[in-house]
Parts: sequence; structure tokens; C-alpha cells
Amino acid sequence: MEPMLHSKLSRPRLRPAGGFAICEGGPGFKLVKRRTMQKWRKAVKRVLLSKRIRKKDPAVEKMIMDCAAEWETYACPEYQAWPSLTPLEKQQALFAWILRQKGRKALDILVAGIAGHLHFVFTPQKRRDSYARAVTVGRSIWFLLRQEYRTYERDSGHGSITLQHVCITKKVRLRSRNAAQRIEAAIRKQAGWFMEEYHGRLVEELRKAQLI
Repeated sequence: MEPMLHSKLSRPRLRPAGGFAICEGGPGFKLVKRRTMQKWRKAVKRVLLSKRIRKKDPAVEKMIMDCAAEWETYACPEYQAWPSLTPLEKQQALFAWILRQKGRKALDILVAGIAGHLHFVFTPQKRRDSYARAVTVGRSIWFLLRQEYRTYERDSGHGSITLQHVCITKKVRLRSRNAAQRIEAAIRKQAGWFMEEYHGRLVEELRKAQLI
């Protein structure tokens, strides 16, 4: 009897994504793009940083401070440890990796999460289930993650030393339903009340920016 031949499965190539590549999507589940979310983040940030709102409602300032106090305590594991992490640890690792980048703050994660939620609510979607919403929110936060570089010294052996900059591009997928929902839950925990109470103000700002 001749042995059965198994053809190799054709899998899409992974692109360098600074440690993440969230669910690819498809014809029925198109993902939001990085450039699209920039305008949404700017609109949400204008509301959050409004002096009138922060002066009138101290809870907004407290929300931002609570986010920083909690998220900045998360452990920052190496990229190699990502596959063995639990969904909760993956959510915390994503936030920790973003916050250790120069110029990133907890406010940026909060703004990106709210913007992802609003984009899902106000734009046409083929899928309206909880998983699609969670991935949209998670992906909008993932966009904040930059590629990481490390510098190594190379000795030629003849007395000269050169510096080599290496880009760390571990190709890790975030395809866990639970991990995406943990990311969304972290945003809802801190900003769920804000999105409900200031819904009208957010909609007004989005209309000014001609996003809806």
C-alpha cells in the first residue's frame, strides 16, 4: 500500500508587528486600519483633555490617574514568553509593552480603547457580535505598539568595534478570543461610565471631525 501524501497547509505569511499581529480578518470581518484610527483617537483625546470637562467633573481626572496607577504596575515579560501567557497576562503584557515605550502614557491606551469602541458602534460592520467588538478595541490599542530595537557591539577582532541596531520583530499572533475580550474589559472597567455619561459630547466631537 502506497503511503498517503499530505500536502502542506498554505498559511499566510506573518508580517513583523512589533510583537503582535491581531486576528487577520476576512470578507465578513474586516479590520480597522492604523491610519483610520488616528483621527478617531484625536477626537476622543480632545474630549478627555477638555479643560471644561475635567474642571467640572473631577471623576474624569481620577479615571486617568486610576488607569496609570493600575496599568503601570503590570509586568513587562520578554516577547519569547508571549505564547505561554494566559489571556489576562497577555492583556497586561500588551499594556506594559506600550507603556515602556518613550512618550506613551496610560492616557494613550485609554483613548485608543474608547476610540476603538466608538468606531465599532458608529461605522458599518458586517459582524456585530461581542468578539468582533473586542477585537476592534484590542487592535486599536495594539496600533500604539512600536517596533523595538536593540543595539549590539560587534568586535571585528582587529581592534575596531561597530554598533549594530537590530529590530526585534517577533511574529506573535493574538488570536485568542479571551485575550481580546480581556483587553476590552480593562477599558470598560475604567471608562465604561465615561462612554455612557459623555456619549453626546463624544458624538458631537466625532461629527465635527466628519467621522460619522
